[in-house]
Amino acid sequence: MYHYTECGLENVWLVNGYREIETGYGKAVSVPNSRALHQAIATDLIHRKPHLSGGELRFLRGNMDKTQAEFAYLLGRDTQTVARWEKSEEVPDLVNVLARVIYLNHLGETPSYLDMVYKVADLKKGETPAFTYQEKEENWEFQEAA
Repeated sequence: MYHYTECGLENVWLVNGYREIETGYGKAVSVPNSRALHQAIATDLIHRKPHLSGGELRFLRGNMDKTQAEFAYLLGRDTQTVARWEKSEEVPDLVNVLARVIYLNHLGETPSYLDMVYKVADLKKGETPAFTYQEKEENWEFQEAA
């Protein structure tokens, strides 16, 4: 398995869907279907992770192609506040829920804030899984721990 830290997250592993190549500078890794992989990671963060870290918030923002200023506007805060959250271990509870609603809205879904509050509360009951992915027919699937 490949520890995929290039996405900016420390807990993502790939079973397949990557290639190791030799370059003039040494070994490199290529993930040809990285856009779909990042979409899968973001979706799983929303639906499987009880509380987002700052790095995960940054990952979601980047996956929406939003600047810190644009994201701050959506959250009703200033750019420096978003920058501070993105460096923190855990984002505030309200942002933990609202960022998920914003991301799902970006995907064209329209979850209610209240539904997301209940979903996040239910996630807190379980443990956070390791994020391991396997590519199948050009789609990425979350791999449950054995």
